Amino acid sequence: MLVPLVLASAGAMERHASVAAGELIVIGAFHPNRAMPWFDGWHISGGIEVREVLWGPASAQTTIQMTYVDPWSDLRSRWDSTYGPRAPKEIRQPGIFLLRRAASGLWQPVFQFLALGWQPLTQRDELAAQVRSKIHNR
Repeated sequence: MLVPLVLASAGAMERHASVAAGELIVIGAFHPNRAMPWFDGWHISGGIEVREVLWGPASAQTTIQMTYVDPWSDLRSRWDSTYGPRAPKEIRQPGIFLLRRAASGLWQPVFQFLALGWQPLTQRDELAAQVRSKIHNR
């Protein structure tokens, strides 16, 4: 019984750290449009159709450009023989993106690999409360 409690607590801490580090937090869906292989995995770029902005410099009903790294170890499960790597289906569905500005000017997940940059909509209330706390503590 202790293991699920510890894992749930770790997930909450990761989300809190992501909100604290996030420059932009939006609800939307990702649409990949380009992938390039590199030594650390596939660098995948595309647009997030923004439905709602919880924090940061963006507007709803716009598309923002995002890039992220899909590590090589994860590639085989998401390979399409015609188009190369596919973005995970979770992030192509509406969810919450916790982003920061990359040196290139594009947005990227708060931590380079996507796992901590996307959260399911079921986390909206928890993340919105953390954003309110972030605003209050500024």
